[in-house]
Amino acid sequence: MKVLIFGLGGIGGLVGGALADKYDTIYFYARNNTKKAIEENGLRLDSVKLGNKVVRPAMVSDNASELGVMDVIFLSTKGDKLGSVCETLKPMIDEHTIIIPLLNGVLVSDVLRQHLTTGLLADGLIRTFSHIEAPGHIVQDGGPCDMRFGMQGGENPANFQEIADMLTQAGIETTVSNTIELDSWKKLAITGSMSAILCYYDGTIGECRAYADAQEIIPAAYREVQSVAAATGVQMSDNYIETLIKNFNTSEPSTITSLYRDLKSGKAPQDTELDLMVGYVVNKGKELGVPTPVFEAGYNRFNK
Repeated sequence: MKVLIFGLGGIGGLVGGALADKYDTIYFYARNNTKKAIEENGLRLDSVKLGNKVVRPAMVSDNASELGVMDVIFLSTKGDKLGSVCETLKPMIDEHTIIIPLLNGVLVSDVLRQHLTTGLLADGLIRTFSHIEAPGHIVQDGGPCDMRFGMQGGENPANFQEIADMLTQAGIETTVSNTIELDSWKKLAITGSMSAILCYYDGTIGECRAYADAQEIIPAAYREVQSVAAATGVQMSDNYIETLIKNFNTSEPSTITSLYRDLKSGKAPQDTELDLMVGYVVNKGKELGVPTPVFEAGYNRFNK
């Protein structure tokens, strides 16, 4: 099975490193310094779950035609430029290609479907903490390191299990999900709510918790996601939401999300995942008549 990793950041580098260590049919799409580093030295992965290793893919290239048509593509770029990413992907996709996005946001396949008319568009999510240490050097320093993916509606092709087995054998415990809609909303309830709260107060988790009204605003943000999801037909339990609220209130005070980090680093909002995560809840809430005041205030603070 010919597998492409598109985007060699913290997530793509982890998945690509795990697979390339086990199989010789793994390809990387990379550019500039990342491409050069992998060509010269291989991809270095230092992982608390998978160990430390240096791997070499079957090919690393920034030329889609050279890489050729793929059986599976793991898409792990940032979500703010999916239109241009899809144009790059097209020469590597035919009607049998399975595209599995591992991006923040809800049901990213809906966005991809606006740009891609060929291929099987799944949705996926991965739970881990990993980052780029340097071009071609990925560090995974925490988290369970597991993955779920599936088609909306739960009608998953039989070969999805083969893909899941490859990942599991490579060290990333993977499940083919028949409820990817729920899985996707549950992931957004974690990352989106945290990002909305950080944007609302414009601070780290610890700084947010110090505000006098924090124990009203923090639960409200999580319940906004729960309410919007419910309006789409996806039910997240009260126990799940209460667990997320507790986790926020007990997390390391310096914790921030990658979205908030991007915004504070000076990136323009349109060059971040603000619309995919926080803006998505705001807009979906307006569409369905569900108020989202915390998300809206957080979104508006940076979307100026």
